[in-house]
Amino acid sequence: MNEAVDFSKYVPYFFVYLVSFILSSFFYPSLIESLLNRFPVLFEDGKIKIENNKIELGKYIGILERAIILLSLYINQYSLIPMLLTAKSIIRFPEVEKGGKGYVEYYLIGTLTSFFLALITGTIVIVYLKILEANL
Repeated sequence: MNEAVDFSKYVPYFFVYLVSFILSSFFYPSLIESLLNRFPVLFEDGKIKIENNKIELGKYIGILERAIILLSLYINQYSLIPMLLTAKSIIRFPEVEKGGKGYVEYYLIGTLTSFFLALITGTIVIVYLKILEANL
């Protein structure tokens, strides 16, 4: 009755999920930042007015949004993804409205890049794990 559970077959799954969250948390923020640095935010007076602490907070928001997207993919709760995008857009609407066209484009490039990276990573992980499971 007291049979030991063999967790060794779950080790590859754990590491694949772990790597996807590590990529999302540590590699993707730098990638997105380097992409966004190519597109300066222009406000009405022609100056970039993003303060350093806001950029840092934006990185953490991005990490959390990518983690939520990955988790929603892994647990098959796809409806969380549009809810997240909608909530983020509603909260950011006053900034986007005040920032003008330059800020809107900057915001969209950052958000869509973040979502794209999370979706691609999650899809690759899901396909890889299905292949791994088929070969076990």
